[in-house]
Parts: sequence; structure tokens; C-alpha cells
Amino acid sequence: MEPTTQMLIYLFIGLFAGFMSGMFGIGGGSVRTPLLYVAGLPLLSAFGVNLLVIPFSSLTGAISHRKNIDREIARYVIIGGIMDTLTGAFLTVIIPTLIIAIIFV
Repeated sequence: MEPTTQMLIYLFIGLFAGFMSGMFGIGGGSVRTPLLYVAGLPLLSAFGVNLLVIPFSSLTGAISHRKNIDREIARYVIIGGIMDTLTGAFLTVIIPTLIIAIIFV
């Protein structure tokens, strides 16, 4: 596929995932990662790109919804999220990519 076409596809994926995340409060990664994989990015690369994008999109969403944030609950969710992110990253090294693709995509 032509590089310009590929970049437009990735741009659309980012726009679509961002829209879904902002509009419905879903994690953009649940949309972005499978779409990146279907667009031809290797699964572990799709995970990596998604993890790089998350802080930027999350910060934007948090700023937009700052009046609706319960900081006490957010603190516990952040701690759990950090622990599970580390566990998930560790498991991607151990579990074969095909099994991850079957489970996730």
C-alpha cells in the first residue's frame, strides 16, 4: 500500500478512536488497537502505538471532563491501572502473539 494511503488510514483510525472515546467515554485503545492491527500493523506494534497515544488522549479527555472527576475514586483506578498495565506488558512477552490476537482482536 502507498505510504500516503497508509498514513491516511492511520489518521482516520486515530480520529475515529478519539471520537468514540470522547463521545462515549470508552477507552480509545479498545477501538484503536484492533483497527491498527486490521490495517496491517503487527499486533505488538499496535499495542505500542496505542500505549504511546493513550496519555495524550487521556489528558485531553480529563481536561474536558475535569468537573466530573471524582479524584478519590480516580486515585484507586489509577493505582489498579498501573498494576494491570505492568502485568499486561509482562504477559505479552510470555504469551505467543497469535494467542493474544485471538483473545484481543
